Amino acid sequence: MGEFRGTLAWLDENEGRSQHGEGISRPVSGAETDRFRLRVKQMGAMPMYVELKAESAEHAVRYGQARWPIAHVSLAPKAAA
Repeated sequence: MGEFRGTLAWLDENEGRSQHGEGISRPVSGAETDRFRLRVKQMGAMPMYVELKAESAEHAVRYGQARWPIAHVSLAPKAAA
């Protein structure tokens, strides 16, 4: 009989690993940025709210997805002042 392997064949080895670096999880050095508030919801956990600097709202969500690839990342409403 063959050797049993407990890994899941249909999962990519790098799936679920965060990616970091300029232009991937944060803006490129010297880029004009604003602060954006994101809601990050991971399965089985309460949502967390983070603020990221980004060039636009779309970039902020993309940076959040790079940092937390298996979480649902969306723009959050501004915090009450």
